[in-house]
Amino acid sequence: MEIEDVRNYDDLCKKVRDCYEEYDPDYETYLWIGSDGHGINGAPYHIRDILAEHDLIDSKLSGLLFALRFA
Repeated sequence: MEIEDVRNYDDLCKKVRDCYEEYDPDYETYLWIGSDGHGINGAPYHIRDILAEHDLIDSKLSGLLFALRFA
């Protein structure tokens, strides 16, 4: 996640929300699966492990957004 040009707190919240809404764990997992059906470029060997990592990222983005909204 990269956020640039934040002007104020509301802008930060919007950019984090946009990152969360655009993040797709299934697609991100697909990007790390090789032609043999297993992880590539240092990703875990099993697809379920790659997906678990991306689900965790999705959860952390959700938690960050919640924390920003209710801080």
